[in-house]
Amino acid sequence: MRRGAVDGLFPAAWRGAALAALTCVVASVAFDLLVGELVGKVEQAVEGTLALTAAGLLGLAVAAVLGVGIYRGGAKLDIGRFFWWTGLLLLVFAAGLFAKGVHEYRELFGIEWSLLATPVWTITSGPLAAGHQVHDFLAGLFGWSPEPERIRVATYLAYLAGVLALYLRSPTTPPAPAAGRG
Repeated sequence: MRRGAVDGLFPAAWRGAALAALTCVVASVAFDLLVGELVGKVEQAVEGTLALTAAGLLGLAVAAVLGVGIYRGGAKLDIGRFFWWTGLLLLVFAAGLFAKGVHEYRELFGIEWSLLATPVWTITSGPLAAGHQVHDFLAGLFGWSPEPERIRVATYLAYLAGVLALYLRSPTTPPAPAAGRG
């Protein structure tokens, strides 16, 4: 697509996005009023509506700034490198998910052998302990646990090592398309 064609569509896209966002803000305020989230005194309803509208507008402003930044910087971005790093990050997510699944199966089947179920470490205080925001973030993304059992850590490392070896190997050339199809 030519650059001029994209620029010609850009203002229309912004108008459409703004209209859609405004509709979402109005609909969310109306929904909150209908289901009773903002019941009470009229002052509280107005303050809640204003706060909700301000938060929505702030979100729109942040989204607009990010959108313009992505639009302008997208042409300079090395897509291959970007997807290589995001793929690597997905492998770490998948390893945490797989290890969490093995942990859940261990609990489901009641496997309490000391060889498998003994925690490798126990963290009771600090940002990595349960109840802290850092813990919650790491638990959600990477499957972090302040008391991981041996089988969970071993599964995490085995999955990550195996899949990472496949991911980092030299790429092979794709097979040529078969002649005569069509």
